[in-house]
Amino acid sequence: MLSTSALGPVPLTIHESPSPFREVSAGPVSALIPDDYLPDVHPRLVFYKRIAGAGSPTELDELQVEMIDRFGLLPEPAKALFGVTELKLRVQPLGVRKLEAGPQGGRILFNGQPNIDPMRVIKLIQTRPKEFKMDGGDKIRFFRDMEERGKRIEVVREVVEMLACLVITTMNCRRRLQCFPSRF
Repeated sequence: MLSTSALGPVPLTIHESPSPFREVSAGPVSALIPDDYLPDVHPRLVFYKRIAGAGSPTELDELQVEMIDRFGLLPEPAKALFGVTELKLRVQPLGVRKLEAGPQGGRILFNGQPNIDPMRVIKLIQTRPKEFKMDGGDKIRFFRDMEERGKRIEVVREVVEMLACLVITTMNCRRRLQCFPSRF
């Protein structure tokens, strides 16, 4: 569900109807295709539908390129829309039910059978106790300064990439640094 208000940006939440339920919330970030970028309502709605229906980050990138080719460089709200949609696609194989991010950090809720190795999660929390904490049996909290809205999606993307390295199946991360960047 995409919400906007005349009073300013409101929390963006993306819902996907097929089970399991997935939601990505980037806090108060305007994630939309602005009227002044694409004034005609019909093509704008078509692009919303195509963005929501993208099946992979590659397909999403192709849509982004198409929009830039047809309408020019993306404004910040459209970049945020693509960023949040990319995050949604990246968390699907991990078994994430909901991901929320705000100015000081975020929370990741897993579905009943996540694809994350619990021992790797425990090790991550033990090695980075100031950055990650368990919050019940199905939630992880992460703490990072994300006051700047544009930075928020980037930081959440880093966290999602770290989670991808905790997947139960043998995942070949090119380098350990790629999974656990020292600047995080």
